[in-house]
Amino acid sequence: MLLIVLPVGLHILAYPAFVWVVSKLFYEHAFRFNQTLQYGLITHLVELILIYSIPLLAFVSFGRRTPGKIETTNQSSKEERTPPSFMVTDGNKRLKIELMDIHYITANSPYSTIFCDEKKYLYNGSLKSVVGKVSGFGFVRIHKSTIVNIQFVHSYTSRLNGDYDVTMKDGSTLRVSRNYAAGFKAEFQQPHQDTTK
Repeated sequence: MLLIVLPVGLHILAYPAFVWVVSKLFYEHAFRFNQTLQYGLITHLVELILIYSIPLLAFVSFGRRTPGKIETTNQSSKEERTPPSFMVTDGNKRLKIELMDIHYITANSPYSTIFCDEKKYLYNGSLKSVVGKVSGFGFVRIHKSTIVNIQFVHSYTSRLNGDYDVTMKDGSTLRVSRNYAAGFKAEFQQPHQDTTK
């Protein structure tokens, strides 16, 4: 309220003061300060309150909404996600595969194939759904049908046509499509905590 009352009050006082100074300097008869003040209050008070309050209220209202959004974003970004695990079938057994044990995952429409050490497992979910789960956990897409755990990548070499070959730590070789090469190289060059030990 003070931010509204103060400018309105200053404006109301400045108006008769300005009229008095101008009339004193340029006219024989000076307008009285009290008379002009009273006139200004009667004719312009409501207009002044509206002129000064609407922009201020809009600013305050916008300012209150913005921090709330930022705070919500910060809270969600601070929440640590738990690495997902994957339930797969191995013969008659149901196995739970931890994310840190996965070397890479390939599309096997409508399923996905998960590669761990020397075994592979069929997972009942598309590669697109898997990408959503592993995003932010050190997995990077290298092809439209392949994502790799960057911890298990040993090296990569250029094919001299924009594509690359990735050699995994288990010796397997995977192709990096030129469409995903920049993202893969940027992720590979980042320092990562080794979770494979």
